Amino acid sequence: MEKLQKWYETWLSDYHNGELLFFIGFIIYLGRNTWITTTFPFPNIINKLCLLLPLLLIVLKIFFFDSYRVKPLLILCLSMIVSLMIYCSSGYLNVLFWLLLVLGSKDISFKKILEIYLLITGSIVLLAFCSSLLGVIENYQYVTTSRGIRNSFGITYTTDFASHIFFLILAFFYLMGENLKFYHYMGTLIIAALIYHFCNARLDSCSIVLIVIVFSLGNWIEYSKYSGKNFRKLWKNNWTKKGIYIMLLLAVVSVVVTNLYRPENKLLSELNTLFSSRLYQGQKGIKEYGYKLFGQYVELVGGGGSESHAKFPSNYFFVDCSYIYVMLRYGVLFTVFVVTSYMAACHKNRHDLYFLYTIALIAVNCTIAHHLLEFEYNPFALSLLSISVRNNKSDSDILTNLIQT
Repeated sequence: MEKLQKWYETWLSDYHNGELLFFIGFIIYLGRNTWITTTFPFPNIINKLCLLLPLLLIVLKIFFFDSYRVKPLLILCLSMIVSLMIYCSSGYLNVLFWLLLVLGSKDISFKKILEIYLLITGSIVLLAFCSSLLGVIENYQYVTTSRGIRNSFGITYTTDFASHIFFLILAFFYLMGENLKFYHYMGTLIIAALIYHFCNARLDSCSIVLIVIVFSLGNWIEYSKYSGKNFRKLWKNNWTKKGIYIMLLLAVVSVVVTNLYRPENKLLSELNTLFSSRLYQGQKGIKEYGYKLFGQYVELVGGGGSESHAKFPSNYFFVDCSYIYVMLRYGVLFTVFVVTSYMAACHKNRHDLYFLYTIALIAVNCTIAHHLLEFEYNPFALSLLSISVRNNKSDSDILTNLIQT
């Protein structure tokens, strides 16, 4: 018994064991969530195990290896209570898993998290892509009168495939940072052109082009001998002081514009047409369900799946804007919490311009796409409590730092 006690104490004293618990849970959860976006079959019993096991492992990591001061601990307990209230109000467990993974990533290397994300999600998406071309799984092709044939390449919907590519490239560019070369930019522009040609996913094609523009421009300003010192300083100051608030600004604008949308308003009508009726769909959701503090069940009928690729659903209703999507499903309180969390992560990484570029690009993309909370697409919420890629601070507890200030 004494031997067992000693082993237990030794095991707890090694924080690498906590890191191992987190990464095993994260890999299983990420693999499961990415897999279900493909057209590969997935047995229900394995699906449930791949949810329960990560939940258990990450809770163990938080309980045995993490420590918090009193005020942050109270905030974290309150956030868990809110997630349970959201579950009671809406029936969705997504918020609970999102919070647990964010909390579980405390003091974990964010660089390792992104590397694992690139490996797991990238491998599954590549496997689905190759399998669909070889006929192992179905490549859903969505035929439209105005936009031709749109391929999904083994993913359930064409824009979901394109979103996977966008977020994978974004994570790669963020990790590469100042090491990005000309061939990275050119190769990425070719990928954007291919995505547009074969998937006709305009949002993600443009978003991928934006990645190239922002990162290449940022590197040119920072490292080129032709960029003036004053301009370099202005660029950096604007990003470090104002870049933190880009997601907040776009979230507010998205909600306001969606509420103000009227078909008779020429400008908003043209904007709605440009965004493939997203303003109309968002406002329809607001009118039908309204805003709730802790969310509600919202029945969405999307265009993806084995049936809709042959015939688009007549009862189509889908809210694509992430900010409206989160607000309707998970409530106003959690929406504010999510946006505030990203602002806190930007504040924590304010000296890492590449991080600010990345969150700004996510914020822009999520005004039209709904993947803000889905780690299989966007793992950057895990930067909140994890160890920064470029800021080597010993204290990664951003909540503690913010409360003390």
